[in-house]
Amino acid sequence: MSTIYEIAEKLGVSTATVSRALNNKGYVRRELKEQILALAKEMGYVPNSLARGLVSGLTKVTALIVPDIANSFFALVARGVEDMAYEHGYSLIICNTDGLESKERKYVRIARERQVDGIIFIGSIASKAYLRDLVQAGVPIVIADRYVDGLNVDMVLNDNLKGAKDAVSHLIRLGHQAVATIRGPQDTKPGIDRYVGYVEAMQEHFLEILPEWVQDGDFKERSGYEAAKRLLALSERPTAIFASNDLMALGALTAIEEAGLRVPHDIAVVGYDDIPLASRVRPKLTTVAQPKYELGQRAMDRLIRRLSESGSESKPETMVLQPRLVIRDSSLAGNIVSEQCS
Repeated sequence: MSTIYEIAEKLGVSTATVSRALNNKGYVRRELKEQILALAKEMGYVPNSLARGLVSGLTKVTALIVPDIANSFFALVARGVEDMAYEHGYSLIICNTDGLESKERKYVRIARERQVDGIIFIGSIASKAYLRDLVQAGVPIVIADRYVDGLNVDMVLNDNLKGAKDAVSHLIRLGHQAVATIRGPQDTKPGIDRYVGYVEAMQEHFLEILPEWVQDGDFKERSGYEAAKRLLALSERPTAIFASNDLMALGALTAIEEAGLRVPHDIAVVGYDDIPLASRVRPKLTTVAQPKYELGQRAMDRLIRRLSESGSESKPETMVLQPRLVIRDSSLAGNIVSEQCS
């Protein structure tokens, strides 16, 4: 891969002249400019975007750090981020952490080494310490989907507590009093908030929560399957399950089917996220829809705005997007409606 130095040497001109011709900035004789462009093409010249970034202060590259790109929720968020980035001339590096703090730290370091203009971060609560270091170093950051307390950065969030509360209240309105939950990781804000929403809904309806009705999962399908098997083995079996995401709810549906039970006749199931599979499984899954694509778009838009305000003292903004309860067959057989969370 040739450089402007080699092009300049072959034509006997200065590197500044070559640079002006290649970037179409400044005066270069038309004949000479045509020679430079033709030679650059012949030699396979590729512009060094990193070098340009060192001059302009921007590389036009951003990073998105997510826990699990195989989860269609994060895939749709990433699509929203990428579409908005492309529209504004930015490239995107996507880093998958598997929810591991060690991988989060590694990718944050790599992003800084690659001199990305900014980072959209979906991580764990443990990330607070090293994110604070990034903020102090002046790296533009937008936190998406995971509220991190004490950080003076832009955030785009979903109202997870409210969505979970509405989902559980829906089950209670149907007459369920023994409602169990498969909660998400308690080192993530969505996992915590959705569990709190479950608890608040039960308490507001004066319903008891047996300790064994609270099962832990990791937002993956297998954990939902295993948790549901434990719930089904209880002597006092719940009549409904609220799973903190759709993948765990899908695992629960499999466990219930294997046990020879019917959904929702023997046990109702509600998930969270409204991933594409939620409306394709049988029975179709009642769930809480989040504006996933919009979340990614808004996060990238906020990062672009922050980059354009470089050096300004504008205060960080927190945007909270509202969920929507989508009622399907897994809680209410044969009656499909959609409710806006109120």
